[in-house]
Amino acid sequence: MSAVPTNVGVFFGQVDKRAKGWYWVDTQSEKLKAEIRGPFETKEHAVKDVLQSLREPINETEERGAA
Repeated sequence: MSAVPTNVGVFFGQVDKRAKGWYWVDTQSEKLKAEIRGPFETKEHAVKDVLQSLREPINETEERGAA
């Protein structure tokens, strides 16, 4: 399993009325409650989603490789 960035928290629990499971959140986000992603069945699934989210281009300019 790859390393999770230090600004991301992965935890097991229940958020609001969502099911119990594994969640992750970017701890540097100003909207923490709205940005919690999950639930995932396993910690590995949560980490995989974190890493996939980090690889997604932020905008179309970045996607095309323009500086």
